[in-house]
Amino acid sequence: MKEFDFLREKARVKESFIVLGHCGESILKEYDPISIFVNASMDLRIERTMQEFELDEKEAYALIKKTDRNRKTYHNYYCDNKWGDSRYYDLCIESSTLGVDETIDFLIDFIDHCIEARK
Repeated sequence: MKEFDFLREKARVKESFIVLGHCGESILKEYDPISIFVNASMDLRIERTMQEFELDEKEAYALIKKTDRNRKTYHNYYCDNKWGDSRYYDLCIESSTLGVDETIDFLIDFIDHCIEARK
């Protein structure tokens, strides 16, 4: 698949980049990526989706369920491991616990520590 080839080429030349989804933990496993799975509570996801897309609660919930189903189907089609299986990630985090900004700060620190440890 063309997008996977693109990601592999970026990794091959040791270019730093972030992949959101697209089977990154599986497609790039030979390059030892720092792999993170971020989740949030359904309540928080509904709230953010309602604001982002100007939807009511029922519409936001339906969009989230459809998006999750599509992500899972895509991932499970192209990868040997199952979508969200914690065994294939360096870190799985529930962003609702810290909130968005604190989760971002935590992830930056985590990535910095991983990079330093891998030197």
